[in-house]
Amino acid sequence: MIGVAAGFWGEIGFVAAMAAGVGGVLSMGVGSGPRHLVFVLYMRGELPLRLGLFLDWARSAGLLRLAGTAYQFRDEGLQRWLDRPPGPSSS
Repeated sequence: MIGVAAGFWGEIGFVAAMAAGVGGVLSMGVGSGPRHLVFVLYMRGELPLRLGLFLDWARSAGLLRLAGTAYQFRDEGLQRWLDRPPGPSSS
């Protein structure tokens, strides 16, 4: 009987934890998604530490342009070159 009660409360705990997790994710809101992505990319070493300074430098160097709230590549060839997967070149 004790095992059944422990199993029941274990399942209730699991369901409560899942509900709390889903509720937490939903309560973060839409605005936190890009912030989380930037954090993950920075931690993986794929973004510079001072992203804003880097973007300002790239804009002043003529690599990017500011269109509203978005940065865009000024040169389509540079964008394609940066988008290539790493590894040996096929050309």
